[in-house]
Amino acid sequence: EWRITARGSGREALVGDGRGAFRVEKRILIRTDVPRFLTQGDQVSGTGTVHVNTPEAVDATVRFTATGATVDGEAARTLRLEGGEVRPVDVRLTTAGHGLAHVTGEVLTSVESDAAQVGLPVLPYGLRTLDGASGLLREEAFAAFTRPETPVDGTVRLVLTFSPSTDRKSTRLNSS
Repeated sequence: EWRITARGSGREALVGDGRGAFRVEKRILIRTDVPRFLTQGDQVSGTGTVHVNTPEAVDATVRFTATGATVDGEAARTLRLEGGEVRPVDVRLTTAGHGLAHVTGEVLTSVESDAAQVGLPVLPYGLRTLDGASGLLREEAFAAFTRPETPVDGTVRLVLTFSPSTDRKSTRLNSS
């Protein structure tokens, strides 16, 4: 329930207020529930929970679509839902790549329709490794880094950071 309050005053000694309330509800609603994140190659189950807030039964088409993932099995189902019913509808998902996937659940009826989209990260398969080297550079320095033999596309990067040392400068200032 939403409540509204309005207050006003005029140039004279006029003041006043008013209050009101209203309620908003959807007659047909779907909630798309999937894991918070996936890993490349995962096969998981999700759920689209359909809420019917009507006094009468409705014929509904529940449909799932995905980008960055694949919907396995039945992507669309036609159901008879009773008034006041809350029914979970399962969906199977498979991920091939990594990045961001979107899963959309839709419920279509002659009364009203609804859709809900969920975005979830798909992490690359494998272990995250970091390699580093540091030291004092006098004349020249060498560092060797080994790249994984079979890296996941788009996951290997090389970052070089050079930081000047204040040690040598302060040594020169002190000896002069």
